Amino acid sequence: MATLTPTLALTSTDATGDTLSLSVTDSLAIGANKVRLSRTYSPDDVSPGGVQIFSTNLGPSYMYLKNTHATLKIHIQAAADTAESAAWMELKAGEFAFFCWAGVVDLFASTGDNGAGIATDGLEVIIFEI
Repeated sequence: MATLTPTLALTSTDATGDTLSLSVTDSLAIGANKVRLSRTYSPDDVSPGGVQIFSTNLGPSYMYLKNTHATLKIHIQAAADTAESAAWMELKAGEFAFFCWAGVVDLFASTGDNGAGIATDGLEVIIFEI
């Protein structure tokens, strides 16, 4: 059995009325023979539904997503739809997310429906199947 140890630290002196200093660490078990994927995608605003980044063939997983594009936003949605209103998550340039995904629906990524263009090699995805 493999172990993944994520840590999140939030600090600020002016985001709230008090100084913010929060740190959380967890130890996540990953099965020894489970799938681990690392890929870079180029989401666009033209392909029907955007590019598929997760398939239900995998099942429950921990996911790391990072928008590595310099300027474009990347939208994450569970439907094959580039409409920004269908997005479940929006990652601005340089932003990232780490979350547990139930694996019951596919995930897609696009740059939206606003003619933004292609985020060439703009989305880094790492999937750790549970």
